[in-house]
Amino acid sequence: MTGGSPLQAFYSTDLSLPAEQVLAEYAGCWSIEEAFQDSKSHLGFEEPQGWSRLAVLRTAPLVMLLYSLTVLWFAQRGHRLYKSIGVDVSREQMAALHLERSNFHGEWNYTLRPN
Repeated sequence: MTGGSPLQAFYSTDLSLPAEQVLAEYAGCWSIEEAFQDSKSHLGFEEPQGWSRLAVLRTAPLVMLLYSLTVLWFAQRGHRLYKSIGVDVSREQMAALHLERSNFHGEWNYTLRPN
């Protein structure tokens, strides 16, 4: 293979699962992985400021709860508050981006795939 994504292997310890089910289970965990990545990069979980163990144990769950509530609010209502900046994009330009509409809020949630 040349270009594109690197070769990946997916496996399961449950030998009764068909390959499609293994991939579906992996895809189902992706949003959880994204939440942890976001918590590290956007919420500063890699650099906790708590001075005691108890402070850290209290802060992390609260921040994750607030972050989750913010994401849910945005998915349900917040995205409607955005206004167009007046840039027109042609259908050809959009097609060239290789956007894949998500099953979850596909009206605004896309994944950009490599060429």
